[in-house]
Amino acid sequence: MKNLVLKFIILFVLAIIIVCCSGNSKKVSTLNSEFCLPLEAISMTSDLNRDSTKWIQVENPKAVAIIIHGLNMRPNKMDDLSEYFHQKNIAVLQVALRGHIKSIDQEKEWANLQSTDWSKEAFVTYCQAMQTAQKKDLPLYLVGYSLGGALLSDLLLRHPQNFYAKTKQILLAPAISLPWYTSLIKISRLFGSKAIIPSFNIESYKAFRGTSVSGYNALFDITDHFENATSENYKSLDIPTLVLMDPKDELVSFRGINKIISKNKLSNWKLETIDNNSSQLPGKYHHLIVDKESLGIDGWQRLTKLMDSFI
Repeated sequence: MKNLVLKFIILFVLAIIIVCCSGNSKKVSTLNSEFCLPLEAISMTSDLNRDSTKWIQVENPKAVAIIIHGLNMRPNKMDDLSEYFHQKNIAVLQVALRGHIKSIDQEKEWANLQSTDWSKEAFVTYCQAMQTAQKKDLPLYLVGYSLGGALLSDLLLRHPQNFYAKTKQILLAPAISLPWYTSLIKISRLFGSKAIIPSFNIESYKAFRGTSVSGYNALFDITDHFENATSENYKSLDIPTLVLMDPKDELVSFRGINKIISKNKLSNWKLETIDNNSSQLPGKYHHLIVDKESLGIDGWQRLTKLMDSFI
Protein backbone atom coordinates (compact mmCIF):
# COMPACT_ATOMS: atom_id res chain seq x y z
CA MET A 1 0.00 0.00 0.00
CA LYS A 2 2.85 2.41 0.88
CA ASN A 3 4.45 1.70 -2.49
CA LEU A 4 1.24 2.58 -4.31
CA VAL A 5 0.86 5.89 -2.44
CA LEU A 6 4.48 6.67 -3.34
CA LYS A 7 3.69 5.94 -6.99
CA PHE A 8 0.82 8.41 -6.93
CA ILE A 9 3.15 11.08 -5.52
CA ILE A 10 5.69 10.25 -8.23
CA LEU A 11 2.97 10.59 -10.86
CA PHE A 12 2.17 14.06 -9.59
CA VAL A 13 5.82 15.13 -9.77
CA LEU A 14 6.09 13.71 -13.28
CA ALA A 15 2.97 15.62 -14.30
CA ILE A 16 4.71 18.87 -13.40
CA ILE A 17 7.63 18.24 -15.71
CA ILE A 18 5.57 16.94 -18.65
CA VAL A 19 5.35 19.41 -21.50
CA CYS A 20 1.66 20.09 -21.91
CA CYS A 21 -0.27 21.47 -24.83
CA SER A 22 -2.41 24.47 -24.10
CA GLY A 23 -5.97 24.00 -22.86
CA ASN A 24 -7.75 23.99 -19.54
CA SER A 25 -9.83 21.23 -18.06
CA LYS A 26 -13.55 21.76 -18.33
CA LYS A 27 -16.28 20.75 -15.97
CA VAL A 28 -18.26 18.09 -17.75
CA SER A 29 -21.98 18.57 -17.98
CA THR A 30 -24.35 15.84 -16.94
CA LEU A 31 -25.60 13.54 -19.67
CA ASN A 32 -29.15 14.43 -20.59
CA SER A 33 -31.79 11.95 -19.47
CA GLU A 34 -32.89 10.80 -22.88
CA PHE A 35 -34.95 7.75 -23.74
CA CYS A 36 -33.45 5.03 -25.89
CA LEU A 37 -33.74 5.39 -29.63
CA PRO A 38 -35.49 2.67 -31.62
CA LEU A 39 -33.23 -0.33 -32.10
CA GLU A 40 -32.95 0.27 -35.86
CA ALA A 41 -31.68 3.82 -35.28
CA ILE A 42 -29.24 2.78 -32.59
CA SER A 43 -27.65 0.17 -34.85
CA MET A 44 -26.71 2.91 -37.30
CA THR A 45 -24.84 5.12 -34.79
CA SER A 46 -21.10 5.54 -35.19
CA ASP A 47 -20.43 4.42 -31.61
CA LEU A 48 -21.62 0.90 -32.39
CA ASN A 49 -20.25 0.61 -35.92
CA ARG A 50 -16.64 0.85 -34.79
CA ASP A 51 -14.60 -2.33 -35.04
CA SER A 52 -13.80 -1.87 -31.36
CA THR A 53 -17.32 -2.77 -30.24
CA LYS A 54 -18.47 -6.25 -31.15
CA TRP A 55 -21.43 -8.57 -30.77
CA ILE A 56 -20.66 -12.17 -29.87
CA GLN A 57 -23.88 -13.82 -30.95
CA VAL A 58 -25.25 -17.23 -30.03
CA GLU A 59 -28.20 -19.17 -31.36
CA ASN A 60 -31.30 -18.89 -29.16
CA PRO A 61 -29.58 -16.94 -26.37
CA LYS A 62 -30.84 -17.31 -22.84
CA ALA A 63 -29.65 -13.80 -21.90
CA VAL A 64 -27.73 -10.75 -23.12
CA ALA A 65 -24.59 -9.31 -21.49
CA ILE A 66 -22.68 -6.03 -21.87
CA ILE A 67 -18.99 -6.15 -20.94
CA ILE A 68 -16.91 -2.99 -20.42
CA HIS A 69 -13.21 -2.82 -19.50
CA GLY A 70 -11.31 -0.57 -17.09
CA LEU A 71 -9.41 2.70 -17.47
CA ASN A 72 -6.46 2.52 -19.91
CA MET A 73 -6.90 -1.22 -20.25
CA ARG A 74 -6.79 -3.22 -23.45
CA PRO A 75 -10.40 -4.19 -24.21
CA ASN A 76 -9.37 -7.68 -25.34
CA LYS A 77 -8.34 -8.45 -21.76
CA MET A 78 -12.08 -8.93 -21.17
CA ASP A 79 -12.12 -11.80 -23.69
CA ASP A 80 -12.05 -14.50 -21.01
CA LEU A 81 -15.18 -13.03 -19.44
CA SER A 82 -16.84 -12.80 -22.84
CA GLU A 83 -16.01 -16.45 -23.50
CA TYR A 84 -17.45 -17.41 -20.11
CA PHE A 85 -20.81 -15.88 -21.03
CA HIS A 86 -20.63 -17.26 -24.56
CA GLN A 87 -20.24 -20.77 -23.14
CA LYS A 88 -23.37 -20.11 -21.07
CA ASN A 89 -25.26 -19.42 -24.32
CA ILE A 90 -25.46 -15.71 -23.53
CA ALA A 91 -25.10 -13.12 -26.30
CA VAL A 92 -22.34 -10.61 -25.50
CA LEU A 93 -21.82 -7.01 -26.53
CA GLN A 94 -18.17 -6.30 -25.72
CA VAL A 95 -17.31 -2.62 -25.62
CA ALA A 96 -14.08 -0.73 -26.26
CA LEU A 97 -14.28 2.83 -24.97
CA ARG A 98 -12.87 5.86 -26.75
CA GLY A 99 -9.10 6.11 -26.47
CA HIS A 100 -8.61 2.39 -25.83
CA ILE A 101 -8.02 1.11 -29.37
CA LYS A 102 -4.67 1.53 -31.12
CA SER A 103 -5.01 4.06 -33.94
CA ILE A 104 -3.41 7.20 -35.34
CA ASP A 105 -6.00 9.22 -33.43
CA GLN A 106 -5.47 7.53 -30.07
CA GLU A 107 -3.36 10.26 -28.49
CA LYS A 108 -5.80 12.91 -29.74
CA GLU A 109 -8.71 10.96 -28.24
CA TRP A 110 -7.00 10.81 -24.85
CA ALA A 111 -6.16 14.51 -25.00
CA ASN A 112 -9.76 15.59 -25.54
CA LEU A 113 -11.73 13.13 -23.45
CA GLN A 114 -14.81 14.08 -21.48
CA SER A 115 -16.89 11.83 -19.27
CA THR A 116 -19.83 12.28 -21.62
CA ASP A 117 -17.83 10.54 -24.38
CA TRP A 118 -17.70 7.33 -22.38
CA SER A 119 -21.17 7.79 -20.88
CA LYS A 120 -22.74 8.16 -24.31
CA GLU A 121 -20.94 5.06 -25.60
CA ALA A 122 -22.16 3.09 -22.58
CA PHE A 123 -25.67 4.55 -22.94
CA VAL A 124 -26.04 3.67 -26.62
CA THR A 125 -24.63 0.19 -25.98
CA TYR A 126 -27.00 -0.32 -23.07
CA CYS A 127 -29.96 0.71 -25.21
CA GLN A 128 -29.10 -1.76 -27.95
CA ALA A 129 -28.51 -4.63 -25.53
CA MET A 130 -31.62 -3.76 -23.51
CA GLN A 131 -33.90 -3.65 -26.52
CA THR A 132 -32.41 -6.88 -27.84
CA ALA A 133 -33.15 -8.52 -24.48
CA GLN A 134 -36.64 -7.01 -24.31
CA LYS A 135 -37.63 -8.41 -27.70
CA LYS A 136 -37.18 -11.96 -26.38
CA ASP A 137 -37.92 -11.24 -22.72
CA LEU A 138 -34.36 -12.20 -21.70
CA PRO A 139 -32.27 -11.23 -18.67
CA LEU A 140 -29.72 -8.46 -19.22
CA TYR A 141 -26.36 -8.60 -17.43
CA LEU A 142 -24.26 -5.47 -17.01
CA VAL A 143 -20.67 -6.62 -16.52
CA GLY A 144 -18.01 -4.02 -15.85
CA TYR A 145 -14.52 -3.83 -14.44
CA SER A 146 -13.34 -0.70 -12.60
CA LEU A 147 -14.26 2.24 -14.89
CA GLY A 148 -16.58 -0.07 -16.85
CA GLY A 149 -18.48 -1.02 -13.70
CA ALA A 150 -18.85 2.63 -12.69
CA LEU A 151 -20.14 3.58 -16.15
CA LEU A 152 -22.80 0.87 -16.16
CA SER A 153 -24.03 1.62 -12.64
CA ASP A 154 -23.99 5.33 -13.45
CA LEU A 155 -26.45 4.71 -16.28
CA LEU A 156 -28.95 3.20 -13.85
CA LEU A 157 -28.26 5.91 -11.30
CA ARG A 158 -29.02 8.75 -13.72
CA HIS A 159 -31.45 7.07 -16.12
CA PRO A 160 -33.96 5.22 -13.94
CA GLN A 161 -36.69 5.83 -16.53
CA ASN A 162 -34.81 3.49 -18.91
CA PHE A 163 -34.63 0.69 -16.40
CA TYR A 164 -35.31 -2.82 -17.72
CA ALA A 165 -36.84 -5.06 -15.04
CA LYS A 166 -34.68 -8.08 -15.89
CA THR A 167 -31.37 -6.23 -15.47
CA LYS A 168 -28.64 -7.58 -13.19
CA GLN A 169 -25.12 -6.32 -12.52
CA ILE A 170 -21.78 -8.10 -12.12
CA LEU A 171 -19.23 -5.51 -11.04
CA LEU A 172 -15.53 -6.28 -10.68
CA ALA A 173 -13.82 -3.71 -8.47
CA PRO A 174 -16.18 -0.95 -9.71
CA ALA A 175 -14.70 2.55 -9.48
CA ILE A 176 -17.60 4.02 -7.51
CA SER A 177 -15.58 4.69 -4.35
CA LEU A 178 -11.87 5.53 -4.49
CA PRO A 179 -9.17 5.69 -1.78
CA TRP A 180 -8.19 9.17 -0.58
CA TYR A 181 -4.75 9.12 -2.21
CA THR A 182 -6.18 8.83 -5.73
CA SER A 183 -7.20 12.48 -5.27
CA LEU A 184 -3.53 13.41 -5.68
CA ILE A 185 -4.03 12.92 -9.41
CA LYS A 186 -6.57 15.76 -9.40
CA ILE A 187 -3.77 18.23 -8.69
CA SER A 188 -2.41 17.54 -12.17
CA ARG A 189 -5.43 19.41 -13.58
CA LEU A 190 -3.39 22.56 -13.04
CA PHE A 191 -1.08 21.52 -15.87
CA GLY A 192 -3.62 21.09 -18.64
CA SER A 193 -6.03 18.40 -19.73
CA LYS A 194 -3.77 17.08 -22.50
CA ALA A 195 -0.87 16.05 -20.29
CA ILE A 196 -0.17 12.30 -20.28
CA ILE A 197 0.49 10.76 -16.86
CA PRO A 198 2.70 7.64 -17.20
CA SER A 199 1.02 4.35 -16.28
CA PHE A 200 2.54 1.80 -13.90
CA ASN A 201 0.20 -0.91 -15.12
CA ILE A 202 1.55 -4.15 -16.61
CA GLU A 203 2.56 -3.44 -20.20
CA SER A 204 0.44 -6.19 -21.73
CA TYR A 205 -2.69 -4.74 -20.10
CA LYS A 206 -2.14 -1.09 -21.03
CA ALA A 207 -4.16 0.37 -23.89
CA PHE A 208 -1.90 3.44 -24.10
CA ARG A 209 1.45 4.48 -22.66
CA GLY A 210 -0.26 6.60 -20.03
CA THR A 211 -3.55 8.20 -19.04
CA SER A 212 -4.28 11.81 -19.91
CA VAL A 213 -5.38 14.35 -17.33
CA SER A 214 -8.66 14.59 -19.24
CA GLY A 215 -9.03 10.81 -18.89
CA TYR A 216 -8.63 11.05 -15.13
CA ASN A 217 -10.99 14.04 -15.10
CA ALA A 218 -13.60 11.91 -16.85
CA LEU A 219 -13.16 9.10 -14.33
CA PHE A 220 -13.49 11.46 -11.37
CA ASP A 221 -16.56 13.12 -12.89
CA ILE A 222 -18.25 9.73 -13.04
CA THR A 223 -17.14 8.77 -9.54
CA ASP A 224 -18.48 12.10 -8.23
CA HIS A 225 -21.98 11.09 -9.33
CA PHE A 226 -21.91 8.32 -6.72
CA GLU A 227 -20.38 10.52 -4.04
CA ASN A 228 -23.05 13.18 -4.54
CA ALA A 229 -26.01 10.84 -4.98
CA THR A 230 -28.68 10.65 -2.27
CA SER A 231 -30.23 7.50 -0.85
CA GLU A 232 -33.25 8.31 -2.99
CA ASN A 233 -31.03 8.30 -6.10
CA TYR A 234 -29.54 4.97 -5.09
CA LYS A 235 -32.95 3.28 -5.13
CA SER A 236 -32.60 2.84 -8.90
CA LEU A 237 -29.42 0.82 -8.25
CA ASP A 238 -30.98 -1.62 -5.80
CA ILE A 239 -31.23 -4.46 -8.31
CA PRO A 240 -29.58 -7.91 -8.17
CA THR A 241 -25.88 -7.03 -8.12
CA LEU A 242 -22.79 -9.12 -7.53
CA VAL A 243 -19.72 -7.09 -6.56
CA LEU A 244 -16.38 -8.88 -6.70
CA MET A 245 -13.15 -7.39 -5.39
CA ASP A 246 -10.08 -7.91 -3.27
CA PRO A 247 -10.30 -6.20 0.17
CA LYS A 248 -6.68 -5.14 -0.42
CA ASP A 249 -7.55 -3.40 -3.71
CA GLU A 250 -5.22 -0.42 -4.16
CA LEU A 251 -7.37 1.65 -6.52
CA VAL A 252 -10.97 1.05 -5.38
CA SER A 253 -12.06 1.28 -1.75
CA PHE A 254 -13.49 -1.99 -0.45
CA ARG A 255 -14.58 -0.20 2.72
CA GLY A 256 -16.12 2.61 0.69
CA ILE A 257 -18.23 0.24 -1.40
CA ASN A 258 -19.32 -1.61 1.73
CA LYS A 259 -20.39 1.75 3.16
CA ILE A 260 -22.36 2.63 0.01
CA ILE A 261 -24.23 -0.68 0.28
CA SER A 262 -25.11 -0.32 3.97
CA LYS A 263 -25.79 3.43 4.00
CA ASN A 264 -28.15 3.30 1.02
CA LYS A 265 -29.74 -0.02 2.04
CA LEU A 266 -28.87 -1.80 -1.18
CA SER A 267 -30.40 -5.08 -0.05
CA ASN A 268 -30.02 -6.69 -3.47
CA TRP A 269 -26.27 -6.11 -3.60
CA LYS A 270 -23.87 -8.87 -2.57
CA LEU A 271 -20.20 -8.06 -1.99
CA GLU A 272 -17.90 -11.06 -2.37
CA THR A 273 -14.14 -11.20 -1.89
CA ILE A 274 -11.79 -12.49 -4.54
CA ASP A 275 -8.01 -12.41 -4.95
CA ASN A 276 -5.29 -13.14 -7.48
CA ASN A 277 -2.87 -14.85 -5.10
CA SER A 278 -2.56 -17.87 -7.39
CA SER A 279 -1.59 -15.78 -10.42
CA GLN A 280 1.96 -16.08 -11.71
CA LEU A 281 1.74 -12.75 -13.55
CA PRO A 282 4.84 -10.64 -12.74
CA GLY A 283 4.07 -7.19 -11.36
CA LYS A 284 0.43 -7.96 -10.60
CA TYR A 285 -1.51 -5.86 -8.12
CA HIS A 286 -4.70 -6.54 -6.14
CA HIS A 287 -6.93 -4.41 -8.38
CA LEU A 288 -6.22 -6.54 -11.46
CA ILE A 289 -8.91 -9.27 -11.43
CA VAL A 290 -10.17 -9.51 -15.01
CA ASP A 291 -8.98 -12.73 -16.66
CA LYS A 292 -7.39 -16.13 -16.16
CA GLU A 293 -3.86 -14.75 -16.32
CA SER A 294 -4.38 -11.97 -13.79
CA LEU A 295 -6.45 -14.08 -11.38
CA GLY A 296 -4.62 -17.38 -11.59
CA ILE A 297 -6.31 -20.79 -11.52
CA ASP A 298 -7.78 -20.50 -8.02
CA GLY A 299 -8.95 -16.92 -8.48
CA TRP A 300 -10.59 -17.63 -11.84
CA GLN A 301 -12.34 -20.71 -10.46
CA ARG A 302 -13.74 -18.70 -7.55
CA LEU A 303 -14.86 -15.92 -9.90
CA THR A 304 -16.70 -18.29 -12.23
CA LYS A 305 -18.24 -20.23 -9.32
CA LEU A 306 -19.65 -17.01 -7.85
CA MET A 307 -20.97 -15.93 -11.24
CA ASP A 308 -22.48 -19.38 -11.81
CA SER A 309 -24.49 -19.03 -8.61
CA PHE A 310 -25.54 -15.48 -9.45
CA ILE A 311 -26.61 -16.20 -13.01
